[in-house]
Amino acid sequence: MVDKKAILGEKIRSLRVQQGMNQKQLADVFQRHQSFISEIEKGKRSVTYEDLITLSEYFNVNLEFFDYRNNTTSQNLHKKTNKEKSELALLKERVDNLEKRFDDFSSQ
Repeated sequence: MVDKKAILGEKIRSLRVQQGMNQKQLADVFQRHQSFISEIEKGKRSVTYEDLITLSEYFNVNLEFFDYRNNTTSQNLHKKTNKEKSELALLKERVDNLEKRFDDFSSQ
């Protein structure tokens, strides 16, 4: 059985190291503690779709880079095009709108 969290953690670690960042610096992007990144990289913590969008935007890679079936750890093969950046921004906006609608609905 494929350990999807471990594969994702390795991909995130690879991106972080290629950028010359430590775990604390990447954790600051999420406004979380360094242990958040450590647990992800060790395959002990899942990430949300929103976390993947944040990583994709921050490292300028396609979301498919994080797919466990894609066995590359080279970000250069997955640089986002301008069209993909626009689509990702639209998707993030839709997620934000859905979350707002959910919050509004649940507060009633």
